[in-house]
Amino acid sequence: NRLSVWVRWNNQGIQDVNSATQAYPNLPGTPSEQDKQVYDEAMKQLDSAKVVLNRAMAVMPDSLSSVRMLSYAHYLQGDYTTAEKIATNGLKQNPAYFPLIELQSAVRKQYARTLLNAKKYDEAITYYEQILKDSPADADINAALGDAYMQRAQQEGNKSKAADWKASGTAYARASDARPADADMAFMAGQSLRNAGELATAEKYWRLAVKNKPDDVDANLGLARTLSDMQRGADAIAVLNDALTRSPDLNKEIFHELGSVYGKVQNNPKSTEMMVMYLALSRGQQVADVGGRVKSAKPGTGAASTQASAGSPDAIYDWEADGKQLQTWVYKAKKVGYTFEGQGMVLQQKSDWSTAGLPKK
Repeated sequence: NRLSVWVRWNNQGIQDVNSATQAYPNLPGTPSEQDKQVYDEAMKQLDSAKVVLNRAMAVMPDSLSSVRMLSYAHYLQGDYTTAEKIATNGLKQNPAYFPLIELQSAVRKQYARTLLNAKKYDEAITYYEQILKDSPADADINAALGDAYMQRAQQEGNKSKAADWKASGTAYARASDARPADADMAFMAGQSLRNAGELATAEKYWRLAVKNKPDDVDANLGLARTLSDMQRGADAIAVLNDALTRSPDLNKEIFHELGSVYGKVQNNPKSTEMMVMYLALSRGQQVADVGGRVKSAKPGTGAASTQASAGSPDAIYDWEADGKQLQTWVYKAKKVGYTFEGQGMVLQQKSDWSTAGLPKK
């Protein structure tokens, strides 16, 4: 009889929970005005589920199936504190019961995310660090802790900004170490550690991010900027040139960074070359009919001479600077661009990114 009663109450609780999730699938969450009626109905179903599941647990207190479902009902209602308490107490009976372990993890992450979304950074950080004591290698929790520190670091008036950036980077690094194939976690570790001034460690994670996702322009830029901060201009330029080679389209930000790095290593001519390409790509309008534009180049002009020696370009950009009408011819495979001025198509600048352009040691 005892087992029969437990089965009846437990099954009724499961049925009520399922009815609630079917009525409003976006649980836990806050409903829109349009969904409020079905949301309220789902809450009633969950209230009913809690009543009968408590009855089931009164009959069989050691039933972790009922414990899990009761915790889940509270979780779906957004009562994360009670849901975690029920799950934690249940795991004292059997610490290896995976369905309850999995639910406890979901409850904790959702509650912490709620604190973070409410900008309760101190509470969120304390909570994340507390739950990490039970699972120090959990990649998701470490990444969330890194996010919490990162958001707090960006708050106006934060006097512990550097410490928060370092804590953010350290947490993201642990997340990356737990998931070494994840490019995003390595990226965030590199970003936060660079902001903290931990450049050598930042380089490690930037390189991992680039390894995992070679075409990620932002990761390549982050690595190059870190190397530049470390006074390793030649290495930064090598990274940026490799990124240009891999990129299916010329990226203006890479040229801008190349111009900056060349300036830092006091190669002003090369810096100008890269900045001209940046301006052409950022200000310019790409010409639709490249063939027609090439044919219109008058004999004897710089453009005609370039076409005769190098062939037709892959792309042409029309742009303006200091009141001058300019057009830049881009030869992506050759890694070179030519910028001409005015009706006479006089060559103003050749931009060459085929080599590093640094003096040999």
